[in-house]
Amino acid sequence: MTDASSFPPLPPAPDFIDPANLTDYDDDEAEAMIEAIRARRLHALRVYELSKQEAAEAKLTKDTVSLEKQCEMLAKDIERTGKALDALEKRVNRIRALRLQLGMEM
Repeated sequence: MTDASSFPPLPPAPDFIDPANLTDYDDDEAEAMIEAIRARRLHALRVYELSKQEAAEAKLTKDTVSLEKQCEMLAKDIERTGKALDALEKRVNRIRALRLQLGMEM
């Protein structure tokens, strides 16, 4: 079984996003925020894939069954995160378009 030190380090979480201040982000800041969210999602996916692989190789024990359940829940969380990231990118693009229409700086 792999210990926690074998997983790559978790990327830092982006700062809290206050919708009222979202228009204060320039393109580079918005892209950096989206990339940080993507990095955290990919980290969770790597943990999921490694855990699923190891669970398949291990004997069916109470802990393995629990690991399988946790992996299933993580897979659902990853899927929801992907959908949220897609929505976030669409929202940022809409804000960029509106800012361009209004003649605001990007």
